[in-house]
Amino acid sequence: MTDYVHIMETGHVKPHKPHSSKLYKVITGGGEESMPPSGRPQLTTGQIDLIYKWIDQGAWNLVCENEQCDTTVFSFSGAIWPTVQTYCLGCHSGSNPGSGILLTDYQHISSIAANPRFIGSITHDPLYQPMPQNGNPLTDCRIIQIRKWIEAGMPEN
Repeated sequence: MTDYVHIMETGHVKPHKPHSSKLYKVITGGGEESMPPSGRPQLTTGQIDLIYKWIDQGAWNLVCENEQCDTTVFSFSGAIWPTVQTYCLGCHSGSNPGSGILLTDYQHISSIAANPRFIGSITHDPLYQPMPQNGNPLTDCRIIQIRKWIEAGMPEN
């Protein structure tokens, strides 16, 4: 569930038919599966309503592929935390984080980023587990921001 194609395929999204879409069924408890899995933060009513509305209106891919990104911005609050929120917290938060890796605050993120395997994972180096898992790699700009932040000593700014 990391990009539009995967959401449509694995979520069996049927445009204009939320109640026939697997994605909607699993997030509302109306299917055989339940998502997010136990131990992970559940979606809010507002988030569920937004997904319902998106599917009901046709499940269009309205994301601009030309993301605005500035590699001169590589502070924790300005670049790192927003990237983690968007691409990592879905799996790496809650009481049962993916692979036991919690990325919910500066302390956790900086301790993981200090390990060279982190860069290998986010660049999809074949020697490491690619992250985001089963999704596209981060954009070059976001990877540059993360590298610069690490090279600057991972300041909490």
